[in-house]
Amino acid sequence: MEEPDQVIKLLGEEPEFDLEVLDKARQIWPEHEVLLMFAAEAYENLGEVQHGLEILSQYIETYPNSPWAVSMYGALLLEDGQREALQNFAGGLLKRNLSEEVHDSCHFILASQYEKDGEFELAKPHLYALLETEQNELFRGTRKKLVKMERQTGNLEAALQHLDWLVENEESGNSDWDRMVVATLLEEWDKARQSAERLGFKDIPRDGPVEQEMGTCRIQFREADGEPVIYDAMRTGPVTARIVEIAAPSHSQHCYDTVVFEPAKLNEPKKDDNEEAEQDNQYPLFASIQVTKTGGYTSYILEGVHPGKKQLRRLKNALEFLGCKCQVQSGEDDELYLSEDSEPMRGLYAYIAVPETQALQEVADLLAITTKKYAHPLIWPDLVEKIGDETELERQQPSKQESKL
Repeated sequence: MEEPDQVIKLLGEEPEFDLEVLDKARQIWPEHEVLLMFAAEAYENLGEVQHGLEILSQYIETYPNSPWAVSMYGALLLEDGQREALQNFAGGLLKRNLSEEVHDSCHFILASQYEKDGEFELAKPHLYALLETEQNELFRGTRKKLVKMERQTGNLEAALQHLDWLVENEESGNSDWDRMVVATLLEEWDKARQSAERLGFKDIPRDGPVEQEMGTCRIQFREADGEPVIYDAMRTGPVTARIVEIAAPSHSQHCYDTVVFEPAKLNEPKKDDNEEAEQDNQYPLFASIQVTKTGGYTSYILEGVHPGKKQLRRLKNALEFLGCKCQVQSGEDDELYLSEDSEPMRGLYAYIAVPETQALQEVADLLAITTKKYAHPLIWPDLVEKIGDETELERQQPSKQESKL
């Protein structure tokens, strides 16, 4: 073995053999950094991370200005979950008068640790330190990490500044999508418009919000307990939508809310006309980021025997006069039994969305007047309970008990 390069050519996929070769070679060339890297990697592949850390530590004691060795040592500590040791190691080197490259490696190691732990406020100073020295692709990568962290810590203005730089220095793509999201949340319409145009959107309004009718989509929210809920929506722009589905009274109400959503689709809608798409996969699904305007509705249940299409249409029209929306949840095959011996009848189960500014008693009176001539009663007990009308609530309860859905 006359040269280290000849040793490296002998290495294969057997860590035991590689270590035997590398140990001999490192006795000849103890200062050779690449041989050290391969030896530490071989120990890691054998599951002997601590041995790899030991040889790296010994090397760094002698050659502290080695960014490669420092980076690999930090990476092994990070992968092995040795948080305290990593912080002591990188923090200690930052206090020493070492090369800029070594300090950059320490900042990167610490930023990676804090990012892994979700401690973004601690990670950000190290990333900003890297911005002062990094160039080209590394510079872009650091900017993108900062965009993510500034967004997650609520510093949208700072995130937008980084996105402005990325858009100016990159081809159109993901940074433009992210910029549209942040710019829309901040109502920086000119920047949102510029990125939309870079991505190829046409006929964009020249002033104000970037709004277009872009068809039906679906939006996923998370309830307080983490449960995902999905509602139909009308896409009103590249990253905005208006919810058009009424939520159940047991869920947070988003009817007619305007939301900004994450533009990466959560599904892949079927496009083959010859293949019937599943209902849940018919339209693109996006994750909600933030509600920017609330619809201001509360929902209640309306149920009973289906009055027929004509009567139901009249009821919906009557509710519209009070600004209310009615959406049927039951299907044509849903049946209801008024008693154990009765014949099945088509059932109705619907949600009524009532504006928060609308007097509930007026809605209850309208329902009572409109449905009083129906052959079978409809009931709206949760609305009556909210009003506090105990007499009417008692009248509606027997109807509910007699009906077996």
